[in-house]
Amino acid sequence: MYINEEFKTPVLGEYDLIVVGGGPAGIGTAITAGRKGLKTLLIERYGFLGGTWTAALVNPFFDTETKTGLVKELVDDLKATNSFGAFWNISFSFEAMKKLLDEKVKAAGVDLLFHTTFSSPIMEGDTIKGVVVQNKGGRAAYLSKYVVDCTGDGDVAYSAGAEYVFGNGTNGNPQSMTTMFLLSGVKLRQEKPNELYDLMKKAVDENDTGYNIEFDKPYAIWLPMEDIAVVQLVHIREKNGTDPVSLTEAELEGRKKAYETFEFFKKYIPEFKDAQLIMTAPQIGVRETRHIIGDYVLTKENLLSGATFEDNLGFDVTFNVDIHDDSDKQNCFHVKNYQIPLRSLIVKGKNGLLTAGRCISGDFYAHASFRVTGNCVAMGEGLATAIAMAIEQNTDIRNIYKL
Repeated sequence: MYINEEFKTPVLGEYDLIVVGGGPAGIGTAITAGRKGLKTLLIERYGFLGGTWTAALVNPFFDTETKTGLVKELVDDLKATNSFGAFWNISFSFEAMKKLLDEKVKAAGVDLLFHTTFSSPIMEGDTIKGVVVQNKGGRAAYLSKYVVDCTGDGDVAYSAGAEYVFGNGTNGNPQSMTTMFLLSGVKLRQEKPNELYDLMKKAVDENDTGYNIEFDKPYAIWLPMEDIAVVQLVHIREKNGTDPVSLTEAELEGRKKAYETFEFFKKYIPEFKDAQLIMTAPQIGVRETRHIIGDYVLTKENLLSGATFEDNLGFDVTFNVDIHDDSDKQNCFHVKNYQIPLRSLIVKGKNGLLTAGRCISGDFYAHASFRVTGNCVAMGEGLATAIAMAIEQNTDIRNIYKL
């Protein structure tokens, strides 16, 4: 059954660039574009920036150590307020990150719309001309020369008819989702990879807990504040982050498991006996959904060979392949430092439509490496630099590196 609708949608603005999604990739894109003088609109569905950092409570800030540019700037600014360090010396305060991103985006002159969701692309053939959004003011359109999809799930590109591969491309299952939860009163200063798992295993072996350990690499990730930690443990498998029913089920299951895990910790592990549950993440952490096909697909072979590209985005990826699949075992393997080509961010067969973040063009294994947030910020920065060059030269972005 269908209903037919007709809309008369007001156009409320025209921009050089519209960025959909204010997570790590989105802020990297928007801040850089604004600083380069592009008239930029950033659209964010929550009332704050940071995406997976601040909505899904994802820590640490991975793959920062060799980065320059905006990644280093964010790290240095967080360090200046004692809001960065602690676990592996790369964790941060969630509230400090929110405040910092607000300040950076506004200082860059970016127009910002909170509590606004992407509705549909405005297309002329295969060329994107802007987006339609929905918010408290109703339905509105914004026009632009370029649109960057930083939704994580490739929502804009998908709606524009882009090609994509879902999950691992075989049985279709994506990596597991995780519900992070925040605790106070934590006495465990986790230093060893298996420390929390060993404590959990000991508790299960010695007591009739009824608790099932579903993941072999849990972490209590302490933050740069006393006795506060965010727990990375709860895994929700075989759910689809682009299906509203499946995603709802995942949220419910994730919170239920988080509550059960907190009670298990508090009752059976001495280091958590004084712990209090501050909150579960407002949003479940979705690792993987759509891989939008670009002009170039980054592959496992590129990672293993340490591939370099003439049209690289200006940084190296150093993070290992990190797969959270249907089993309770974390599957990791090392790669050689490699580059990401601009072509992997240009949506195949479309004009003016780009991606940044975990939904860029890469296979299952490449995605499992480049998806961490240090790389997403740097992707956005490199992409915005390329867009600014294209606009300055009055040419299509595909032409600036003679691709």
